[in-house]
Amino acid sequence: MPQRRHPVDESTIRTRVRALMGNDNLPRFGPRLWAARACKSPHACIVCTATIRVGEKEFEARMPGDVLLFLHRRCFEIWTDVAAGGDGLR
Repeated sequence: MPQRRHPVDESTIRTRVRALMGNDNLPRFGPRLWAARACKSPHACIVCTATIRVGEKEFEARMPGDVLLFLHRRCFEIWTDVAAGGDGLR
């Protein structure tokens, strides 16, 4: 399946990641357990809130307390970069 362009621009995603981490809705660290797979049912990305479509690659992060977070690949990459102290200057 061809890669679709992400529906949200990178600076908006970085801002949202920082806001989610700031109000404790997203951990300030990248997950230790995660998997990438084809989405089997549509649902919203925790970061950008856009729908992850059936067949699109999604990243599933298992957090403490067995909480599962679903993210687009780009949102996952940005989250792990920000959590590691990335300044967003790529």
